[in-house]
Amino acid sequence: LPFAVHLPLAWIQIFFVGVRAVLRLFFCIPVLSKWVKLHFASLNLCLMNPKSVGRVTVRSSKGLQSCTRLSDCKVIIDPNYLSDSCDVESLWRGWSFSSRMKQRLFKRGIEILPGYAFSAGFAACSLISSALHWMKVLLGGKLHDDHNESQFGGNVPPWFRKYAAEFSNPYYHWCGTCAMGEEEEDSSSATTRNGESVVDEHLCVRGLSNLRICDASVFPDSVSAPPALTCAALGYAASSFIIE
Repeated sequence: LPFAVHLPLAWIQIFFVGVRAVLRLFFCIPVLSKWVKLHFASLNLCLMNPKSVGRVTVRSSKGLQSCTRLSDCKVIIDPNYLSDSCDVESLWRGWSFSSRMKQRLFKRGIEILPGYAFSAGFAACSLISSALHWMKVLLGGKLHDDHNESQFGGNVPPWFRKYAAEFSNPYYHWCGTCAMGEEEEDSSSATTRNGESVVDEHLCVRGLSNLRICDASVFPDSVSAPPALTCAALGYAASSFIIE
């Protein structure tokens, strides 16, 4: 079908929330909890190195050209999750691998989430949406296609793109807003110029004195693990820099 899904999938979301609530209730009851642990299994798929890049914008809340006080500033954070097609493709490759593993380990198992309910509901919504759109065209409406299929490639099915967009939980740890990096040599002159990095290898902010940044924002890219221990090691290194 040539058109994107325009109908809401709220009924599928309500179904999923209900199933999760029932499973959580089972875990609270001792007798049922033992049975659930023996007959249910969950596979969590995590995208540890996302390619999507968010944006942090600082604006004046009082219409001023510059923010002189923190109270005059408004910080807008846009994580921009799954905006890069590589992230969706990576999730689909991990999903395909987990599906093959599930078939080997649980040959008689039945998938509850997302299961056939989501794919069937997506197909039904796509059919209804396309039919309504063609009726609009026949009545003199404008033919349009606001969904770019090519950016995701042909390997990712449409239902999975919708599922990833609607039901993925934000496991990502934000980083990179004050990325660490080296100065770049300008080939046109003998001077050095700053690239996109904010701090140097000693966590000092470029262009400002007596100011260091010590948190996950200095990581140029995501690490392939929760960054708690990495941040602790960064704090230990920062303390040695300050003592020196």
